[in-house]
Amino acid sequence: MVQLSGTTLRSKMVEAAASVPAVAKSLEAVGAHTVCDKVDRARSGGDIVAVRLPAGPGQLRSRRLKLLRRHGTDLAVEAMARDGWLGFERPLPDVLVGSVRRFGGALFDVGANTGLYSLAGAAAAPRVAVHAFEAFPPVLELLVENLALQRCSKRIKVVGKAVSDIDGTLSLYVPRFTGAVETSCSLDPNFKEDVADKVDVPATTLDAYWETCGRPQVCVVKIDTEGTEHRVLAGAQLMTESQRPVIFYEFLPRGDAGAIARFAASNRMVDVRLRPTEAILSGDAIEFDGDAWNHALVPEEKLAAFGDVLCSVGVRLSGAAT
Repeated sequence: MVQLSGTTLRSKMVEAAASVPAVAKSLEAVGAHTVCDKVDRARSGGDIVAVRLPAGPGQLRSRRLKLLRRHGTDLAVEAMARDGWLGFERPLPDVLVGSVRRFGGALFDVGANTGLYSLAGAAAAPRVAVHAFEAFPPVLELLVENLALQRCSKRIKVVGKAVSDIDGTLSLYVPRFTGAVETSCSLDPNFKEDVADKVDVPATTLDAYWETCGRPQVCVVKIDTEGTEHRVLAGAQLMTESQRPVIFYEFLPRGDAGAIARFAASNRMVDVRLRPTEAILSGDAIEFDGDAWNHALVPEEKLAAFGDVLCSVGVRLSGAAT
């Protein structure tokens, strides 16, 4: 009779459990994290980073996000593997999660990539619904793989479309492959100089999508579309007027500051630049800030509450920089 060592027996049990997807979620639910992570690794065939999301009000323990490392090619995941929750785009993860918890409703994640912010939003609060928009098919597959590792995945709807100011079919311009998970695809043909491919993808506006979904309550929108954020905003006018969400967006040197400023003014919103430990009211001028690639458009009536969110995560709100 063949005898198995304890280590071999545990390995066999993990392999068997990996064939039943519900097992990992059950282990996660009861706090058996070490075994759960081993089952997930066996099931996915990859190395996994488990990132602890800070506990919110009324939560007895922190939640975890599980993300595939993909041999070090997902740079956002690698940043968190190295430095933890604060390792990537500080302070946006904290401020986005705090806003989801404070304001309630759904999160629209435009340019979800492999899902970090979609997962953080869903894990932040037990009743939050997330709509994750990702247009580039290879990255969309990676997003779906990450969702399969999460307990909260049933509350995340994946939308395989680009978001812009028109419905229809648009061209997505893909830069030369660098070996890392692609994060720089854009509807702007001039966003990158080293465009290597063009992919036609379905596109929608947030207004049209919101109408199709039955006009749900939307509390937070995150936009990262590599230079076309102003076009996403142009297609979100009705939803913004109705829902008054906090809108996080990336602003790079090629961004259309004038279009974003006009959108903010017409919707009575205040632009806030998010530096790692300081948030700066932009005043009348929206401009690129090398220390604050991420900005927030905050409805005037929610600015005090947003200030409370900033304070709760250790970010100071100040007036326009000189």
